[in-house]
Amino acid sequence: MILEPWHLREPSRRKGRSRRRWIITFGAALFVVVNVLLMWHLLPSHSLDQHGITLSATPSDQLINALTPDATPFEQAIVQAIARRGRVTVTVHVALADHRSSSVSAEFGDGDDPAANFYWGALFGVETHMANAAGWRRAYGDGKGIIRRVVFHRRAEVTPAWQARGAVHPFDLYLLACAWPASRTAAAMEQPMRDALSDEAIALSVGAVNIEFGAGSVMTGYVGVNRMLDHYRHPFAGLTSGPRGRQMGIFYVCSMSAVCLHQPAVDHGLYSVLFVRGPIVAEGYILEGLLDALVAGNLDDGFLVAAAEKYARYQEGVLPSQATSLFYR
Repeated sequence: MILEPWHLREPSRRKGRSRRRWIITFGAALFVVVNVLLMWHLLPSHSLDQHGITLSATPSDQLINALTPDATPFEQAIVQAIARRGRVTVTVHVALADHRSSSVSAEFGDGDDPAANFYWGALFGVETHMANAAGWRRAYGDGKGIIRRVVFHRRAEVTPAWQARGAVHPFDLYLLACAWPASRTAAAMEQPMRDALSDEAIALSVGAVNIEFGAGSVMTGYVGVNRMLDHYRHPFAGLTSGPRGRQMGIFYVCSMSAVCLHQPAVDHGLYSVLFVRGPIVAEGYILEGLLDALVAGNLDDGFLVAAAEKYARYQEGVLPSQATSLFYR
């Protein structure tokens, strides 16, 4: 409807009716706008995914500065590690599957034996999969402290993404994977938090090079069952925040980790690499996807995209869009 200028409207009763219609129309439009905004705010996150909206829960700069005033941001910390040492390290803690408390068969669910365990020695277990993944080689292995530890190595070329961040030389990427017995799943889940909040690095001699993992890594995380779904406890309970000179990246590849663990990690100033919204098959190729993103310099949502691509490739019947909606950061 096209409204005429007020000075051309006659008689006065018509003018009054037009004014009332205008007020009613304006009020109705305002009501619609307010309700749309309210519904948008309350819309569940999975609905947003269906409409192609990407959620990102990376902590704000203000929060990071408030919690870790002297911490070097995640991205800059990686670039500094490449420049100073020519390498970066990642640590992952893996709790072995136990057939007595999960649907895994006894053949793949001996919680004290990593050799054929679903999360470790089976075809897509962390050690077996990474040993067969393109570009990776097993560089070290032992069973000290926990059931088994193994280091994998990959040479990374300088991609345009890394060049844009200031990295000018190829670098080495080392992954330390630690297998924990099923009886210590809760401790395995806590260890990435300890890695991220302490300065106690794990020093290993790989060949002729002494390399630091744990607190010395740029990323730390967990793969396995989510024990907090059975017995929840605050993930930072009993942990003290030690001095940190840089922001650590953290990931949890286990069912519902976004619900149980994401917000506490972000609140403590950690960099969110990857978490999981719902039930998941936690296998080694998801970890490989995270590392592929790191090698390429595809940080932030690049971690999520790479993990989703691997999951859709290896999980029959899972579409890429479904895999993408499963992960969160």
